[in-house]
Amino acid sequence: MNPFYFEPSTQEQPFYKIDIQYTPASYKEMLTEFKQELISLYKRKFKIIRWIVHIDFVLLVASFIRFTFDDPLFFHKNIPYYTTIIQIIGGSFIILGLFVLCFRFGLWRAVSLHGSFLKQGLIKADKINHYWFYPEGFVFDEPNQNISLYWDALHYVAVYETCVNFAFCPPKTEKGRYTAEYDEIIIPLKSINDKEFLINALKELSNDCFDFSNQRKK
Repeated sequence: MNPFYFEPSTQEQPFYKIDIQYTPASYKEMLTEFKQELISLYKRKFKIIRWIVHIDFVLLVASFIRFTFDDPLFFHKNIPYYTTIIQIIGGSFIILGLFVLCFRFGLWRAVSLHGSFLKQGLIKADKINHYWFYPEGFVFDEPNQNISLYWDALHYVAVYETCVNFAFCPPKTEKGRYTAEYDEIIIPLKSINDKEFLINALKELSNDCFDFSNQRKK
């Protein structure tokens, strides 16, 4: 029995409901907007790290060319502690470069997972996605999955310029082993009538249940 399973009583009414009817075209448009926003956020948030990686790469290439095709001892003669400096540059390039690659892989997977629903033919114009929000938990009914869980089953909720993203913990974590069968949820903000009400409600619910972040520009 899943300890996070939530079953609302017949008398209990959700404090918010969302119904979305996608077509393959509108679903693809939603994914494109989400992807572009993640890329923009990545570029804005990790601008300094990306510049460091690029500069490190240029310095390493320049050092290699000089060492290989010119005077091998040029930098040793003219730069104090050259070996230590190049080790630091190389180390930061490897560490920060791997960080950038992992983040970019995460961006790709976030969109490719949902893109596969289109390829599988799960997104059809005659199907409606239902999202019900209760004080204790949520019920989401999508073509690829039906979810009914307490709020503390979530890992985080992130609000972007174009959508709200509900994500579960990695499968190998304590909570994640109970939610491994579920895919993350993307709800476009333009499909939410009173978006600020819902965002504020999610922020309040997050105090004891999950992480919350608002990635919208101030």
